[in-house]
Amino acid sequence: MNKIERIFLSVFLIWFGIASLSAQSVLVEAKIDSVEIPIGEQTSLRLTVNCDKGKNVQMPNLKDTLISGVEIIRVSPVEKKDVGNGRMEWSRIYTLTSFDQNLYYLPPFSVK
Repeated sequence: MNKIERIFLSVFLIWFGIASLSAQSVLVEAKIDSVEIPIGEQTSLRLTVNCDKGKNVQMPNLKDTLISGVEIIRVSPVEKKDVGNGRMEWSRIYTLTSFDQNLYYLPPFSVK
């Protein structure tokens, strides 16, 4: 295979709650598998929320396009896991791709 054009997928995600809302004890984290992907290939972005049991978490229900140039191929169901100490972890995986050679800024996610 000859030279494959590369995409630089810049991830400046706002980690709402990484600094942690101490009164509510909520931690939100976004991680992407790779910040550089070949054109047309896929990468996964995992959004995780760690909070007290009994809290209702609403993950973003994104469809089709994250931003112009970055498409959403698949959105996993929300997974809930008891992590002990009265805490729950909620996570969702977004599978992303792009068909343009460009540098993208991904916007912050809203988690309620």
